[in-house]
Amino acid sequence: RKLFRVMDSRLDGHYPSKGAYKAAILALHCLTPEAKQRPRMSEVVEKLEVIQSIKDTSKYSQRDGPGNGNGNRNLNHSPQN
Repeated sequence: RKLFRVMDSRLDGHYPSKGAYKAAILALHCLTPEAKQRPRMSEVVEKLEVIQSIKDTSKYSQRDGPGNGNGNRNLNHSPQN
């Protein structure tokens, strides 16, 4: 729940919540103080590809609303566009 407080409000919930959660966990692992405990860049890329596939397979409908786990819009563009 706290994760969604720090999400960019311009996204307006148009992202899969499962993907956002996985990305946050990955970022947390990358910030581990002990360098040897951080994931290798190849692992980061692999996990980001998995997150991208979550985004690609999700379908968003305006009636579904934000934060329901079904949300998705093209996140490759700037939310300001």
